[in-house]
Amino acid sequence: MNDQVHPVYTIGFFTTGVELEYSTILFQAVSKIAKEYQVNLVNFLGGSLNPDFSFQQYKHQYQCNVAFDYANQEVLDGIILASGVLSSFLSPTEYRRFYSKFKNIPTVSLGSFVNDMPSVYTDNKAVLKQLVSHLITKHHKKNIAFLSGPSSNCDALDRYLGYKEALRENNIPFREDYIRIGDFTPDSAIEAVKVLFDQGNLPIDAVVCSNDSMALTVLNELQKRDIKVPEDVAITGFDNIHTSAYCVPSLSTIEQPLEDFARNAFQLLINMLQGHPVQNRLIPCKLILRESCGCNFFSAPMLGPILNIEGAKLLAESLLTQSHYYLPNSTIPKLEEFVIQIYSLLFLSPAQFPTPATCTNLFLKCKKALSPSLATTLNLKHFLASLKKDWLLRCDDLSKIGFITNLFENLSDDLFNDSLKYYGHKTNRVTNNFAFIRQVLLSITHNITVQNLTLSSIAENLMTCGIHTCLVYLYDEGITHHLTDKWQMPEKLHLYMGYIDDKIIDNIHEVPPLTPKEIVTYGLTNKDHPYTSFIHSIFFGNEQLGVIVLEMPSDNYDLIETLTLELGCALKLSSIFRIEKTTKNKLETLSQTDELTGLLNRRGFFTKAVASYNLAKQQNRKGILFYADMDGLKVINDTCGHSEGDVAIVAMSKIFKQIFKNPDTLIARMGGDEFIIFCLDKEESYIEYVTTQIEVICKNFNITYHKSYKFSISIGGVPFNANSSPSLEELLKAANKKLYGLKKLKKELATSSE
Repeated sequence: MNDQVHPVYTIGFFTTGVELEYSTILFQAVSKIAKEYQVNLVNFLGGSLNPDFSFQQYKHQYQCNVAFDYANQEVLDGIILASGVLSSFLSPTEYRRFYSKFKNIPTVSLGSFVNDMPSVYTDNKAVLKQLVSHLITKHHKKNIAFLSGPSSNCDALDRYLGYKEALRENNIPFREDYIRIGDFTPDSAIEAVKVLFDQGNLPIDAVVCSNDSMALTVLNELQKRDIKVPEDVAITGFDNIHTSAYCVPSLSTIEQPLEDFARNAFQLLINMLQGHPVQNRLIPCKLILRESCGCNFFSAPMLGPILNIEGAKLLAESLLTQSHYYLPNSTIPKLEEFVIQIYSLLFLSPAQFPTPATCTNLFLKCKKALSPSLATTLNLKHFLASLKKDWLLRCDDLSKIGFITNLFENLSDDLFNDSLKYYGHKTNRVTNNFAFIRQVLLSITHNITVQNLTLSSIAENLMTCGIHTCLVYLYDEGITHHLTDKWQMPEKLHLYMGYIDDKIIDNIHEVPPLTPKEIVTYGLTNKDHPYTSFIHSIFFGNEQLGVIVLEMPSDNYDLIETLTLELGCALKLSSIFRIEKTTKNKLETLSQTDELTGLLNRRGFFTKAVASYNLAKQQNRKGILFYADMDGLKVINDTCGHSEGDVAIVAMSKIFKQIFKNPDTLIARMGGDEFIIFCLDKEESYIEYVTTQIEVICKNFNITYHKSYKFSISIGGVPFNANSSPSLEELLKAANKKLYGLKKLKKELATSSE
């Protein structure tokens, strides 16, 4: 590591396929080196930049790529591109079009050579050629199929060229029907097996895959077909992901030293930021030879009888040198003392043997010096098998053989117990994490109709998963975004829910809207240590909803896409339910509202009045029910037209709104010019007050508007109380009767005055 003091840089890391094991290992490597360099790391998690839509699960991957548009030079000092995965489906020209959007930010390519930027890469062609040559020369394979990556991908092309060159140099004819173009995914491997083994009926004795994900799928598919690996068909991969070490049989592959890649990428980028010249860095890969190609064990050369410690050292050196094919280089020196002791037993007499406990303790000491992991345990188990087998080939002393056999059984048991612990830990972690995620989904579902989902309902489960910071930002409304659309970034986002360092943000509604630039580092810049965060878009189908920012440990990265997709689904469902509820309420309101006046209609009145009347009787409340209509509406319609009649009806409704202001009062237009008013907590004397008010207002209306007709309203009221027992219908009949009694009286008075 460069020990030069530098500011705390904020570095963006662009990658994709967060749930793939290779990407998880890459994340862990980049995060580890970022901590070494004491820089802030912001991981921008995208999807395929050019997805294959023949697979349904990739249909909306492009939506993830909105996350990249949040990268900007105001918050990032530099960018590291995981070019090996980002460019999987792109030509060099297409990839250049992508990364040129960030040309104002110093950028380094990790994993693949890119012409116009500093790159940390490997020689894919040379190492693939070495692997294919191994199959030919060591295992005598002649009919070797090749499962490539995307034809537009430079790394995939180099691996393909390495395959062809190995065939040519070993005088094996190239066959076009042995080639299948894949896309680094299990689905493409399944299709390849169908063509090569089900349809083609080809005499294939080996399949070389361009990555481990496809190789493991091929292994599984052949086992389903009772094709033995490696006896019938050898299989190799590329990447050395963790699963390759503990599948059965273990997978021969090629290891990309991702930590070395990451370390060199950070070195280049920091040198660029500090103004130092930089050069591309070629990092060699390494063959990892295991069972799937036929390499069951390795042995030291037969040197004749081993008579002294020097001979034991020579054997140990030879075996350990070969073990670099499946042991990390850093591991080999730490095993040397133990291996020398085991080979020394070849020339020592049984009486001179150390105790089994001494040998066991020495092995445990060596093991303790190694990085504890499932892969380390499985590699050691493989190594012990080779060491034991080689030792037994050199010895015919039964007493010594018994000692070695018992010793190695005990050591194997110890490693087996370690394996169980690692398997158990991983299984428990995955099981618990997804149990917690299910609880998150249940909590979201239970609150699906709540417009502002309370974070407290899910925060505890997220924290239990190790997610120490979770910030969810939403756009004002969902934005439809198609693959062919250029993404238009909204000016503002709203913090919907969030917590930082396991502390929920109080009064989140008081946080002002934030710009896309601000959300990248919001709440993270005041930490007393560098942080590692993740940015992932939240979407549902073709609709962008917002973005999530997370802080979490490296062994839980596989939760990110699951959490984000579930959150997107929940938010979309919540939105649909809210819209449905609002629409339903509007429809319900419309069905109960008079279109002309905006008052309740007949249906609305009876829906609300029945409940109010029954409640009033239960609460021992009294009131008045009014029945009103307009005097002479027919004359107005006949002489002035129905439009003027509507004007008069609206004026009538406004008068009632002016007089009856209590929110508990129900005012309804029953049809035509008939209105009903249901009042609570009014004495019988209120009837006279209302009648007088209506007369005054009508008189003022006639004076003010000078209509060609006289505007007049008749109204009758009937009181009720808790002790009276009439139904609402009976009250209405009584009020109606009272109204028409008053109208009749009006007519009689008018006639007598004439």
